[in-house]
Amino acid sequence: MIARLAFGSEGALRAAINGHIVIVVDTLRASTTVTTILENGGAGVVPAATVDEARSKAIALSGVFRGGIILAGERGGLRIPGFDFGNSPLEFTREAVEGKIVVLTTTNFTRVVQQALRAPLVLAGCLRNAEAVASLARRKSLESGRKVTVVHSGRRGEFSPEDYMTACIIKCFIDGVEPPSHEECVVNSPSARRLAELGFWRDVEYCSQLNVSVTVPIVRDGVFVGSSS
Repeated sequence: MIARLAFGSEGALRAAINGHIVIVVDTLRASTTVTTILENGGAGVVPAATVDEARSKAIALSGVFRGGIILAGERGGLRIPGFDFGNSPLEFTREAVEGKIVVLTTTNFTRVVQQALRAPLVLAGCLRNAEAVASLARRKSLESGRKVTVVHSGRRGEFSPEDYMTACIIKCFIDGVEPPSHEECVVNSPSARRLAELGFWRDVEYCSQLNVSVTVPIVRDGVFVGSSS
C-alpha cells in the first residue's frame, strides 16, 4: 500500500473529491493542538475557517451544549482578541478542556480541513500521533479499498518544511518503511523560528515529540472527536 502526499487546500479538496481518506497535517501547531485537546478529554473540536465563523459557531453551540464552549484561535501565531485561548497546545490542559467543546480557527489548518470535509474520512495528524494516525488510516483503507492522502497544510499558502516532513513520516508508517529523522527540520523551520520570536519555544519542543500519543482526531458530523488506532 502506498499513501500519497498533497499540499494545502487545493490538495485536500482534490483528495476529498476523489474519495480518499484524508489526513491533514499542521505540525506547528494546530493538528498537535487538536490532538492534545482530545487527549485531555475535550468533547470535540469544531474547526472554523474564519474568525466570524468561529464566533457564530460558539454562540450556536452554547445554546445546545451544556458542557461548556471554549473559543480558541490565532492569527499570525497570536491569540485572537476576545478569544478564550490561542493555538498553543500547552494551554489546553485536562483541567481546562475536559468535557468541553473547543471551537478553533487558525491561519492555515482549519481552512485546509474545510476543503477536506467532503472526504469519506478526515483525520488530523502530527508528530505526536504519527504512528497512531497512520495505523488507523491504513486499517480504514484496507477495510474500504480507499486510497490515503496525507495533506501538508503549509503556512499562508506556502510550503512549510515541518509539515512536509511530518506528512512524509506518516506516509512512511502507512507504507511500512523506516521514517526519516525529523528534529533538525522541525526546530530550524521558519515556523519554529517565528514561534520562538513570539515566546512559544516550548510549543516547538512539545510539537516535535514523535509517537507519544495514541489519540487520533477523526471528523464526525463536522467535529473532530477522539479515536485511537
